[in-house]
Amino acid sequence: MYQSICEALSTAEPIALATVCIAEQTPGRTVRIVAAAGRAIGYTEGLAVTWDDSPLGNGPMGRAIRTGEVQFNDDLTADERFSPWRTQALAFGLRSSFVLPICLPGGALAMLLSVYSERKTAVDTEQLEQFRRLGDDLAVCIEMLRTRTALQAALDRAERQDKQLAVLERAFENSVAAVMVTDAHNRIALINPAFEKLVRVPARGAPSGAIRR
Repeated sequence: MYQSICEALSTAEPIALATVCIAEQTPGRTVRIVAAAGRAIGYTEGLAVTWDDSPLGNGPMGRAIRTGEVQFNDDLTADERFSPWRTQALAFGLRSSFVLPICLPGGALAMLLSVYSERKTAVDTEQLEQFRRLGDDLAVCIEMLRTRTALQAALDRAERQDKQLAVLERAFENSVAAVMVTDAHNRIALINPAFEKLVRVPARGAPSGAIRR
């Protein structure tokens, strides 16, 4: 899904690159690109970005993660905070960018959508509003996917537990050893066929001491 979004965005002029990134919850607080597309995709190769309070974390992506707000960079050559990446960006013809944080309905940051342009001022007001709507739609989709994934994981766990229980039940029933299970009050809760053959069995729930050979 993310790759398709980047590919679709990168076909619109003057966008030269679109990326989707996530904030890694690691000691280094790195920003990882999970999807990218566009004629300037080479800019992303070896790109080092963080979201900590350091020069590598003080660019548009790092600030967007920390503040949860859209970050504009209308002129990459004029913003000193962009200096760690300026040479590489200019080599690929990039002149401006904006970063849109995508937040889930509960407010948690899901990802960043970054767009780079070959012109100064990457987007106008109308385009920004379109990107905001896209971000809202993406947040809903991500939440739905996470819910579905969590539900499927729960169903898978239940299925595995059912299979394990079935194996234990078969082992219990087919065991040649006599097995009796009692509850907390020392009453018979469960017996297997081998136990039935070995002893005269009272009704379930009777005290275990009531069993006679």
